[in-house]
Amino acid sequence: LNAEILFEKGFYRQCLSILEKAKKIARQYEKHLQIMEIIDWEKRIITSQPDLIKQKRSVDEIWEEETQLIEKIKNINEYFNISSNIIHLARNTGGVRNSESLEKLEKLFQHPLLNNEQQILSFEAKIYFFHIHSIYFREKGEIEASYYYCEKLVALFESFPHKIKKEPRQYIAALSNLLLCQEELKKTDAFLNTIHKLRTMPEKSKDIQSRIFANSFLQELRMYIRTGQFERGISIIQDIEKGLQKYQGRIGSALQLNMYYYISCIWFGADNYSKSLHWLNKLLNLFKTEQRKDMY
Repeated sequence: LNAEILFEKGFYRQCLSILEKAKKIARQYEKHLQIMEIIDWEKRIITSQPDLIKQKRSVDEIWEEETQLIEKIKNINEYFNISSNIIHLARNTGGVRNSESLEKLEKLFQHPLLNNEQQILSFEAKIYFFHIHSIYFREKGEIEASYYYCEKLVALFESFPHKIKKEPRQYIAALSNLLLCQEELKKTDAFLNTIHKLRTMPEKSKDIQSRIFANSFLQELRMYIRTGQFERGISIIQDIEKGLQKYQGRIGSALQLNMYYYISCIWFGADNYSKSLHWLNKLLNLFKTEQRKDMY
């Protein structure tokens, strides 16, 4: 907006200065569409003051940058498309375990862009690359291979801390997928370390805090159920109750239902059937309430 005002008033040099600062920030966060918009303004200045823009860089340099950006955007969109198709296949088949679904999965995975990392042109594309591989191997039941790519994805985020700050939901999802693999592979120490990493994220947004709370405690409860550590599960129930109260209205009903179910299982495993029934009744009451909402 400031650049537009300066341009309209004929302050082209000041306009270029603002555009350069904006582009520096946009490059840091890989905001390719915003960079394209900035280049568009540079091209407008070329038509108005060609001598001024030539002092900064040549027309050929601007054209080259724009061409590279178009390639990066195309590259990201291609990886996004592959990722979306694999996720869609996994969700719609409840896990691609039958021969027909596995055949579709293999066909998607034959895309040339998945052969190696050399064809990745940006941070965002690399996120998709690692995520696609983690899903592919998980759906095939090759958890060790899935774990390898989940670790690579988390490490990628952690090598660019400003990306975590900008896209915390993606980092939370990466940690959550890593937890699933660690649970499957019984890597308890690594699992608890990832839980700690998730809960100590310096996040002020209530929405993100509620997501961290729900994801971390759900996975921790499930791990204790799976390993028969019911007493350890009981030790975190009080914290869960406080969190459910604190984030009331921010946690989706599906997550709440799962939370109630896992707590019921923890109490059942600890032979406390009255408390197990209490949480099971909470689950049934919430389920009935959600059913009534769906009728209107």
